[in-house]
This record gives sequence, C-alpha cells and structure tokens, in this order.
Amino acid sequence: MIRFLINREKIGLTWEEYETIELAQEGDVKMRRLRPVVARFMVDENNQPLPHTQALAILGKLPMDEVKDVFEQFANAMRESAIPNGSGRQSSLASEASLTPPSPTGAEP
Repeated sequence: MIRFLINREKIGLTWEEYETIELAQEGDVKMRRLRPVVARFMVDENNQPLPHTQALAILGKLPMDEVKDVFEQFANAMRESAIPNGSGRQSSLASEASLTPPSPTGAEP
C-alpha cells in the first residue's frame, strides 16, 4: 500500500515542486517532474520516510491505470494538510493510497 505523510510545517516544497503539483492538478501532468515530488512524501507502514530511491522505484513500477489514483490520493493529502482542522490546528496526517505496489523483488504479494 502506498502511504504519504504530509506535515505542513515540514513540507518544504520548492517553487518548481509547487508548480509541478499545481500544473498536474490543472491537468498538465509531466510525469518526469511529478514522480520525484510524490516520492519525497512516501512513508512505510510505521510512517517513516522511505528512502527516495526506493520510493521512486515503487512509483516507477506502478501500472499506468493506477497512477491517476495515486496522484489523486497525494493531491488530497496535500490539500488536507493545508486546511486547518475543526479546532483551527493544522493536521499532520498520514494518508494511504488504496494500492499495493509491486514488490521490489518482483514477488507476488
């Protein structure tokens, strides 16, 4: 399962990364620019960041018909992290995509 952890205080997006996300949300998706941004926020089942190369490899093996779902999950997590929760505090959330990525070794789950 692909998981994201987005904490507004530690988001640290560059201008280029922000533009990449914004353009993708508007339908102008450049996969070669989007995958590294999405990979940066991937975490394991304990909400620990995945090594960037491992996250890139997982995303790189996703079938194209699942890519849209993962991006939508990522975009929703980004939006939710920027909106205060009911008490006015920012939420630091872990969000899960409903996909099981291929095994890095090629083994079936």
